[in-house]
Amino acid sequence: MKDFNGTYGGTAGHSLVSGYKFSTPDRDNDAYSTHYTVDYEGAWWHFSNSNLNGRYKNTTDKKSIWWYSLKADYRGMNFTRMMIRES
Repeated sequence: MKDFNGTYGGTAGHSLVSGYKFSTPDRDNDAYSTHYTVDYEGAWWHFSNSNLNGRYKNTTDKKSIWWYSLKADYRGMNFTRMMIRES
C-alpha cells in the first residue's frame, strides 16, 4: 500500500486513504451522503478505514478511536500517535 509520501512500512496496516478532503462538523467534505463527522463525533478523512479523532471507548463502536486494518474490526483503541517526518 502507498501512503501520502508514496511508501508505507509498518505493522498496523494501511487505513488512511489519500486523495480525500478533511471533514469537520461545519464542513462535510467526505464522499458520502451521510455526515460522518457528526455521526462519528470527530473531524477526520472519513472515506478512510480509520477514525483517530474519536473518543476513547473500550468497544467496537465507530465513535471510538479505531484503525480497521490493525485487527480487521472497529475495536476501540486507548491512544494513537500521528507523527510527521520531513522529507
